[in-house]
Amino acid sequence: MDVIAILTGQRRAVERLYDEAAGVFAARKKKIEAAEEPYQSPPFNPDYDDPEPPFLEEWHSADLGNTVGNNWREEEQKSRRKWRPL
Repeated sequence: MDVIAILTGQRRAVERLYDEAAGVFAARKKKIEAAEEPYQSPPFNPDYDDPEPPFLEEWHSADLGNTVGNNWREEEQKSRRKWRPL
């Protein structure tokens, strides 16, 4: 059983998962910032509406997804340099 090959395959699967997920978070932030569907703001009424920007919670969620993914990627690259296969 080739353990290195198994672990390398699993690491590549995680990398692909991250790469695909990162695009979703970036696209969501871009749509919110550009006020594209489905993130178009309703008309603002200062007497009743919250002064917080619309979709702020969704934007923060997408930003957190990017941050977590980027931190994982940086740590993965550091460990790859440190532990190269023999």
